[in-house]
Amino acid sequence: MRLWGDVQRLTIDWVGNYQGGHYDGRTIAAWQFFLAQTWRLGAKPTAPRIGFHVDYASGGGAYGKGTLRSALAPFGNNIYYSYQLFLTPTNLVALAPNVTVSPIESLRLTLEHQFAWKASLNDAVYRANGSAFAGTQNTKAYRVAQSTRAQAVWTWTPRLSFTGRYEHRQAGPALTRAGYTSSDFVAGWANYRF
Repeated sequence: MRLWGDVQRLTIDWVGNYQGGHYDGRTIAAWQFFLAQTWRLGAKPTAPRIGFHVDYASGGGAYGKGTLRSALAPFGNNIYYSYQLFLTPTNLVALAPNVTVSPIESLRLTLEHQFAWKASLNDAVYRANGSAFAGTQNTKAYRVAQSTRAQAVWTWTPRLSFTGRYEHRQAGPALTRAGYTSSDFVAGWANYRF
């Protein structure tokens, strides 16, 4: 189920899904909720925006018997969580406040800080490809990471734009106790529309 759109200065994009059935003689009962919203601070389309997204993807059951509760994303874009591709909406709770400003009409700057936790202590942290980070199911820690992201998009012409992005992931105990560390990501690219 999805509800999205604009109401005056408010933009929402809310999604909820239930995954059920059976696999290998086990019952599947998993949930995902993705709630993103922004508020434009002025009347102009280029006015600053503040917002946040909060996401929940159930976890549990992957490392045992009984009901499988590890939600899977049947489709989607995992760069929503990180261009480093270190998270996916499985066994995840995420909260990310953000702000977007356009100091000039052709430039858009976005800053976001995301907090991520495991939804179930007895399940792993999952990568963007759906595989588990080895050993994270045993770390007995909820806090996965904090990620700071900054992105600049400069629209040079109606067809040509340039993007620069920086991310810093501060690994939390759910990762560090399994031997994983913090990381950084920097990228730049150009887009040309025909």
